[in-house]
Amino acid sequence: MDKFKTYLAAVLSSFFFGIAFVWTKQAFVDFGPITTIFLRLVISIIVIYILLSILKSHQKVEKKDYPLFLLGGILSPFIFFITEYEGLTLVTATVGSVIIATLPLFTPIAAYFFLRERFSPKFLIGLVISCVGVFITLTTDNFRFNSDIFGIILESLTVVAGVFYSLVQRKLTQKYNAMTIVLYQNIIGCILFIPFLFWWEWGKIIHTVPSFTAIKAVILLAIFASSGAFILFTYSIKKLGPSRANLFFNLMPMFTAFSSFFFLDEKFSLHKIIGICIVLLGLYLSQLTTQQFRKSKK
Repeated sequence: MDKFKTYLAAVLSSFFFGIAFVWTKQAFVDFGPITTIFLRLVISIIVIYILLSILKSHQKVEKKDYPLFLLGGILSPFIFFITEYEGLTLVTATVGSVIIATLPLFTPIAAYFFLRERFSPKFLIGLVISCVGVFITLTTDNFRFNSDIFGIILESLTVVAGVFYSLVQRKLTQKYNAMTIVLYQNIIGCILFIPFLFWWEWGKIIHTVPSFTAIKAVILLAIFASSGAFILFTYSIKKLGPSRANLFFNLMPMFTAFSSFFFLDEKFSLHKIIGICIVLLGLYLSQLTTQQFRKSKK
């Protein structure tokens, strides 16, 4: 049952992260990237604080852990969101999702050097298969790659921030619960975004009357992405480790592609379906062989 809860948390976090790309595009109709991030963080902080109060699960952060919380908040939501959102103004929701889904390719390497977390050769085989599926999903039916280069660079920086963020979370989850970690990191991120909000987008904010669709998108982002997804993701890191937890990011293109097809009218061809199926195959193989590898070491 505990294993089922862990995998369910990982899949749900990937689902919320995936559909968040669609909500972000909807929010961008009336809100700028920084405004969207700031609003979703403020709402998320309120939601998580209420949950912690109801569940009486709030934990006091020890002074010696302040630097780790600060580093986590700088990596995500600050760097992670600012590069992701600025990138999404230049590339489609599906392309952004697919690029960020490459997180599993780099996390095991970082985890090996910084956490000494081991992984098997078979794990890498499953990982490579999954990444091939990601590439197929990213390309056109003729395997042509056509997206804004600067947008791709920004989304790639999001991946770098995400890799190191997951390592920080691994350290923090050994002492604090997921909601406490996400609450304080969202507060840090919110504070960091304030100067950028006033510098870049304040003039647009005071002259904009947002639509119901944009407001609803921000609320959904706050509840299900900034709150639910990060809490579930942090929980899965605690149970699975950074490498295996981040592997579920490969599911994001599938969720984003389906959501974009229904809500943003993005093209969803047989080519993308094949790519998504390969992603799922690689994910399954990686999880299966990692379990076998760990059992063989006992």
